Amino acid sequence: MKKICIIGIDTFGKHILEILIKMDTDLIIIDRNKNIIQDYKDRVSASYIIDVTNFESVKKVIPKGLDIAIVDLGKNIESSILVTSHLKKLGIPQIVVRAESDQHGSILDMIGATKVIYPNREAAKRSVPLLLSELILNYIEINNEIIITEIILPGSYDGKNALELDLRNKYGINIIAVKNKNEEEYRFYNAKDRFKNGDTAIIAGSESNIMKILNISERKLKKEIFFSIKSFFSFFRSKNKNI
Repeated sequence: MKKICIIGIDTFGKHILEILIKMDTDLIIIDRNKNIIQDYKDRVSASYIIDVTNFESVKKVIPKGLDIAIVDLGKNIESSILVTSHLKKLGIPQIVVRAESDQHGSILDMIGATKVIYPNREAAKRSVPLLLSELILNYIEINNEIIITEIILPGSYDGKNALELDLRNKYGINIIAVKNKNEEEYRFYNAKDRFKNGDTAIIAGSESNIMKILNISERKLKKEIFFSIKSFFSFFRSKNKNI
């Protein structure tokens, strides 16, 4: 069983917490907000209200053999840097930290974070493909090489199968599962099964290859992602100035 500690239950931390609670994990939470701790204390292995910027306080509550520490202190950049440094000193093997900016992320990398998360940027990036094509229902980036997405198959596929369309050789994609509009559950796809009009599919491949079958150019995708992210952060900067 994995030992995981979440330090700071801000928006990102809370989403992670809600997922991990449902899994078989030894889960510890730390936050300065008494109400948050109160809400979750009976659903986790241990919970603490401490000053996380104090190394000795952190050292006392972090158990030996901790596998992963997840840090989400919201916009408190200085505290997240201090906590990451504390966790590095304690020898935590995996330190996942939410960053507010590129500069913040660079500092976290330098002081020992093993993975830096940019939640707002990732949310914007995932949203752009959904906006570019009505055929895309869900879009998950596994890494720089692999995308898994749920799409409505093009009407031109009706009555044909993956072998006839030569999808693997022509586009470099693999169809994992298919569901017809009259079906509730996905079923694993056999390459000889013929598609029907209105089928949805879960497919895996590179970003550029998936975009090809949807007639979205890679250049257009990257351009839209850039402007979406730029607009997203411009909006929040303007909001923060008015607060």
